[in-house]
Amino acid sequence: MEQKCRPFSNYIDVCDLMNGTMEWNSSEELIVSPQKPKEYSEKVLIQSPQRICLALQQLQCFEVVEHQFQAWGITFVNAIALQPSNPAFGIQPNQTVLMGAPKSGWLEVHFQHPVRRVEAVVTSSRRTILSAYNQEGHEINRTEMAKPFNRSSTPRVLPSDQLSVQAPEIYKVTFYTFDGQLIVDQLKVEF
Repeated sequence: MEQKCRPFSNYIDVCDLMNGTMEWNSSEELIVSPQKPKEYSEKVLIQSPQRICLALQQLQCFEVVEHQFQAWGITFVNAIALQPSNPAFGIQPNQTVLMGAPKSGWLEVHFQHPVRRVEAVVTSSRRTILSAYNQEGHEINRTEMAKPFNRSSTPRVLPSDQLSVQAPEIYKVTFYTFDGQLIVDQLKVEF
């Protein structure tokens, strides 16, 4: 069966990239798969505006996540891929997400090329903040979970919220929570 290619930019076609490990989620959003270590040197040309969704479900459980999306200029700090079995996280069985680890409560995403928007679904045991930083490391935007936390009791399902930050030149985002755990899912980036 012949694969039909859609133009990704003025320079390349989707089926030319990374041996067909991408697919269109919608006409505006491209799902990108992680690379294996031997493929880390492959680069993808990015033309703005492009919106990608990282295929976290293709990561291996307990895999340390750092350079798997480096072809897109995206690297992670303090992130591990997990399939949480704790029902308090309120996710589907066998769903792969990112968790801040080995240090609990935070994870960072760095961008080699500036992005305009970052969004993700965050589930956390405490109030979580998503901060965006420019190339000089100055915070340029911030948002936090809107759902209230009842500190006197442990909920059966932890609060979950879609967080997003938008700014002209984001080079890093940090998800962090105070004295708690967090997971990140449905991570999307707009160049």
